[in-house]
Amino acid sequence: VLGVRPNARIDYANETICRLLGIPHDELIGMYVPDIDVIWTEEFWNAEGWSKLKTAETSLFESVLVHRDGNRIPVEIRADYVVFGEEEHLFAFITDITERKRAEKELEDRLYFEGLLREMSSSLLSTPATGYDHIVEHWLERVVTFVEADYSRLWTAHSGSSPKARAIFSANRAGIPPLPVNDSASFPWALSKVVKGEVVCIESVDDLPVEAKEDKRSCKENGSKSGIILPLMVEGHAIGVLTIGNVTRVRGWPQDLVDRLRLVASVFAN
Repeated sequence: VLGVRPNARIDYANETICRLLGIPHDELIGMYVPDIDVIWTEEFWNAEGWSKLKTAETSLFESVLVHRDGNRIPVEIRADYVVFGEEEHLFAFITDITERKRAEKELEDRLYFEGLLREMSSSLLSTPATGYDHIVEHWLERVVTFVEADYSRLWTAHSGSSPKARAIFSANRAGIPPLPVNDSASFPWALSKVVKGEVVCIESVDDLPVEAKEDKRSCKENGSKSGIILPLMVEGHAIGVLTIGNVTRVRGWPQDLVDRLRLVASVFAN
């Protein structure tokens, strides 16, 4: 709970809000709402914020607070305007909605992905051969955007005693220049795993094992910092490879994202 005066000065704070913000009580008292709230800036408070809260008497809205360490905290606020004698006060009852926002984002992502997958499957199946190159690259671009990657490539693959692959389609995020196209011989370790149906996740190229020495060298040459390599499987055989990666940052590949990308790979394979 926060108590606020018409000039946005904080004159009351309970222990819970102090813990939420990571700010000692003695320090929080005397601060101003714009010091801790991203949305309720000084300009907004003075121009219309206080008057709106005063007129409504009771308001329920969402905002974003800033922790002492700089992290942002989504919150729901119930603000009650009250008058004691001749003094105006606002009491803000604040709820941390971080988990709610995370759940909403997960649901939004899942629904978006399901729609993306349906649209992608329908588009690839209905496209005539003459327009296939364009539509495949379009969907590679959509996948790059969805997973916040920098590039993606689709390869044909041939297993056997000497696995080989050949890049046939590629897409880059806007602003990312095309990467050099390495021969599949440049990635022997990863290719040997993918043609067996394994997914290779590389959070950081620097963490590749000793046996992936050639793969690491090739990644360094083309600027890749992180990536995922997925097999395109048909009847138990790898007929192709889908690679997605980043050149601008190191990143993780959580299992739920890997599972979604497996489905993408299966659509490309079919």
